[in-house]
Amino acid sequence: ADKAYDQAHLPINDNWQRYRNENPFLAEDTVAEVEKMLRCRDPKHGFLTYKCPNRGEVETIPLTCKSRICTSCGKKHADEWAEKLAKSLHDAPHRHRVFT
Repeated sequence: ADKAYDQAHLPINDNWQRYRNENPFLAEDTVAEVEKMLRCRDPKHGFLTYKCPNRGEVETIPLTCKSRICTSCGKKHADEWAEKLAKSLHDAPHRHRVFT
């Protein structure tokens, strides 16, 4: 649902382009990540096609963006980061505290 919201609402009424125009000093990597996310699972930007040799059925699967900010693909990045962090911790009880 989140992914559909991201892809569906940013392009409506040129929202993304208007935001870029109003914020001309956006970092290049930020712009690249958002535009990559907007192309996620769009078959115009690449897809794989599989054909069953027995039944002849064809399935087309659009490619993902693998962007860290994508609500769909970004979860994979977060899970990998959490797993890597967990492996780097010592085998001892840990507590998390936030001081404000």
